[in-house]
Amino acid sequence: MIGRAMCPGPPPPYDELVVLEQTLLHLITGLWAAAHETERRGRGTPGREPRRARLEAIRYQTAVGLGDGLMSAQMQVRALARECQWLLDQCSAEVGR
Repeated sequence: MIGRAMCPGPPPPYDELVVLEQTLLHLITGLWAAAHETERRGRGTPGREPRRARLEAIRYQTAVGLGDGLMSAQMQVRALARECQWLLDQCSAEVGR
């Protein structure tokens, strides 16, 4: 899903972007909760403040919506895909600790 959202080239049809957005938002919701809980428990860990700031930025990014234009929708879906990938990386790093 992330790969499809980040695919270079012209944007897919708007309907497909809507489906991608909804899927990414669903994934982000679960991943965000897990990452937020990890950060809450990890007080005093190195790099905590930048991670907390990124989590807050993701929370706001998920509220933006697609907008009316095809390009703005594609940009939003790509932004959500990047945030989803970052959250996946954070969860993987936590499992590795």
